[in-house]
Amino acid sequence: MKLGIDIRWLHEALINVPLFAAEADDLQVPGPSGAQSGNLGGVGRYLDELLPLLASRLHEAECLFCVLEDQAIPAHMADVWPRARMVGLPARWRPQGNALGLLANVAAWRVRRASSRTLAPLGLDVFLSPQQLVVPGTAWARHHAVVCHDLAFLQRPDLFFRSGTVPPSYRAHYRALARAEQLIAVSERTATTLVEMLGVDPERITVTLEGINSAFTPDGPAFAPGWPYAMCAGSAGPGKNVPVVVEGWVRARRHGEPLRLLLAGAPRERVRELAAGCAPGDAAAIHRVAAPGDAQLAALYRGASMLLIPSLVEGFGLPALEAMACGCPVITAHGTPMADMVGAAALVVAPDRPDELRDAIVRLSGDDALRRRLIDAGRLAVAGYTWERTADLTAATIRSLAARPGRFTQ
Repeated sequence: MKLGIDIRWLHEALINVPLFAAEADDLQVPGPSGAQSGNLGGVGRYLDELLPLLASRLHEAECLFCVLEDQAIPAHMADVWPRARMVGLPARWRPQGNALGLLANVAAWRVRRASSRTLAPLGLDVFLSPQQLVVPGTAWARHHAVVCHDLAFLQRPDLFFRSGTVPPSYRAHYRALARAEQLIAVSERTATTLVEMLGVDPERITVTLEGINSAFTPDGPAFAPGWPYAMCAGSAGPGKNVPVVVEGWVRARRHGEPLRLLLAGAPRERVRELAAGCAPGDAAAIHRVAAPGDAQLAALYRGASMLLIPSLVEGFGLPALEAMACGCPVITAHGTPMADMVGAAALVVAPDRPDELRDAIVRLSGDDALRRRLIDAGRLAVAGYTWERTADLTAATIRSLAARPGRFTQ
């Protein structure tokens, strides 16, 4: 079997790792940095965890990694899939959200044509796109699958686009995504959204879920800065609802809660912007940790009073499960995959109600029995979420596609 995998997102993330380096005013978390995946964001982390496991399950496959053309290959790539070959594809792989409709369509056509010229002669059996912003062309391989993490741009365009509506380039892209041969959804909620918003036949969707790295366990060092803290983990992008997190936390402080707020992995300018909207005393209690690795992140979870993750839109919500695996109680939001997966193992609030978040913070801080119950229930709720299972299901999907006769045509 000849297998092509588009890893341009991971390649780009690895190139950009130095941009997330810690500076003097960041909170320093002792210990080893852990795996690279702490610096890679959601899709980058997914790839970093999954690809080595896929390599062990698809050992018979002749693998081709599609990387950014005209860019040096990071040394880390050599360890991801031994003996994989590399081929460069265009760096402009995302839909262009701010371009005029016609120009965006022309640009997208040119990129796909260039990619087809590169890939068509290689005779690939299966092409795997590990994120929903690239839908393979039918000339790229006999068959293809697309991993869908979320449909955030389609669900909440008001959060991501100045116009508040989905740009023409993205509308065209989602029409192509709806016609993809096989879709791999990372959560049941993402699968449901594909059916409801794009009309995808459920028979063309495989749900694989994500996994929890073995670093995330209650056993190990806990970060102990000398004061209690609540934390958020991730990019602090529009869908993460961090302004409501800050507002709910500030209101909890007005009730006498001594918690500080720790933002792990958020861009520096974003943290400064959030702090600037607070009173001086509250601003001084907001701290940033620059892109913690797995070992550091696990220590942060173990030491935290709670994880706050009341997202507006989410594909899976891995930090919630990692925190539970480390014995950290979680406050999340209705309508998210986290609420679906963990049930009563977390406190669940309305994502647009800072007062609900405040009340949950105050309640969890002051109720030791509730805290113990959530910790115990959380560990049970996340049992079985392993990257090995993710890899098994993904490998089975790839083999099933390769076994299909002929070539997929839309």
